[in-house]
Amino acid sequence: MVQSPNGAIAHVRSHCAHSNRRLTDRLNVNCSKAEEESEAKNHFLQKYPIDQPLTMLDGADVRLLLGAGYDWLSQHYETVNRLNVFPVPDGDTGTNMLLTIKSALVAAKTSRGQTAGSVMVAAAAGAHQGSRGNWGYLRSVLTRT
Repeated sequence: MVQSPNGAIAHVRSHCAHSNRRLTDRLNVNCSKAEEESEAKNHFLQKYPIDQPLTMLDGADVRLLLGAGYDWLSQHYETVNRLNVFPVPDGDTGTNMLLTIKSALVAAKTSRGQTAGSVMVAAAAGAHQGSRGNWGYLRSVLTRT
């Protein structure tokens, strides 16, 4: 069946409008997520001034710090891959670190724990279950101890 030019144009417009709505929805979700993360970081800095010693953390703080570590590593894992020399220079240590920390972060975020200790127990279990390579396994063992 051949569509008329007006029908084809209407279909393309409809598709573009739908795609734009989906893109806008994704951007709104990403923007609100970025705003929430920024608010959490500002709250953390207000709660723990940089010129004061850090004496106590709660579960939300641990989640935020794990997320910050994951965010940093997700930007730099390829550099770690290039630095890798132990035990074998296989070039995947950064990737293994990233995947292991991601598993720990997911477990920490889904944990209902309120204390730093309970969130770290969940993170350790997540790191152990999702450990990748030698580094991942060693990191998961260190997190559990």
